[in-house]
Amino acid sequence: MQRRWWLPLVIMLVLTGCSRREQTVSTPDGRVTVSQDGPKAEAKGPEGETKSEHQEGKSTITHTDKEGRTTKVEIGEKMDMSAMGVPAYPGAALSDKNSQGKVEGGGAATYAMGLKTKDTPERVLEWYKQKITVQTSTPMPEGGALFGTNAAGDSVTITAVREGEETVIAIAVQKRQ
Repeated sequence: MQRRWWLPLVIMLVLTGCSRREQTVSTPDGRVTVSQDGPKAEAKGPEGETKSEHQEGKSTITHTDKEGRTTKVEIGEKMDMSAMGVPAYPGAALSDKNSQGKVEGGGAATYAMGLKTKDTPERVLEWYKQKITVQTSTPMPEGGALFGTNAAGDSVTITAVREGEETVIAIAVQKRQ
């Protein structure tokens, strides 16, 4: 049977808008108990346990499977991204309130950030060439991508692509823990 660790999460998110504090539902994988207390919710079922907490500007979802392995997802505009090891482009704004996040699990952490600026992709990529050790670069329609490492040796990918009047910047950093 395919594991559906995300199924309790979906049920939990659907029930977040409900007035009930606790509910048990049947799923193809078994019974799942979902409880909510304000901005916190929890789902327990045969595949493990999923907890979520929503604060202003940041959401955290933690899933622990039945073998005890944990995956943690954080997303939101109020996150501290300094551990990413790559600075945000000067004057750039977040693409939206959920355009930065971190996923931890399996001995690694992956950070991602989406930004937008009025500067050209060429200018953005030139600036980042001074911030990371570039191993390779790839031209793309309306922009390009850089692949390399930050000062800590973590794997970094940066893309900058023109969309209308703005350049969209995507930064991804993978750190071994």
